[in-house]
Amino acid sequence: MKKHFLLLLLIPFFAGCDMLGELTKIDLPLSQSLTIPKATPANVETIITTPAIETGIESVLASYNVTTDLIQAVSFKEMKLTSTTGNMTFLKNLEIWISAEGLDDKKIAWVTDVPETTGTSIDLTVSTDDLQTYILKDKFTLKFKTTTDKVLDADQNITMDMKFTIDLKVLGL
Repeated sequence: MKKHFLLLLLIPFFAGCDMLGELTKIDLPLSQSLTIPKATPANVETIITTPAIETGIESVLASYNVTTDLIQAVSFKEMKLTSTTGNMTFLKNLEIWISAEGLDDKKIAWVTDVPETTGTSIDLTVSTDDLQTYILKDKFTLKFKTTTDKVLDADQNITMDMKFTIDLKVLGL
């Protein structure tokens, strides 16, 4: 009987540890615009690089009274692309790679076989890799490796909304 009572007391504690672990995470939202130029050939991979993106991570952490030495990991939570010039049906496949000075390029998001029923936005599959070394750099760039299924007759303006999760080392959680 005592064993069962002890077990009942410990269950909320272990469930609470998971909830406390979530409290050590901070979301870092970033947004960037990109243009896929008209006359991009169909069925040919085209690479487009964004201008440098500054994370502003120092100020985000400062608002929580945290420094970068407390970062345990940074993961990609989500990426959504939204066209401001029409629907996204022109896309066939898309890969997004992150790069930063002194680091190898890393694939972080992708979508394959975009359906013809796609509207003006699309959610990408994102990598679960630790991206801390990229996010802690002053800036990073994104490379789009895109294949369209038709020749574009107009520029396609896209807004990328990204969200990273910063996992902090706090109380060993």
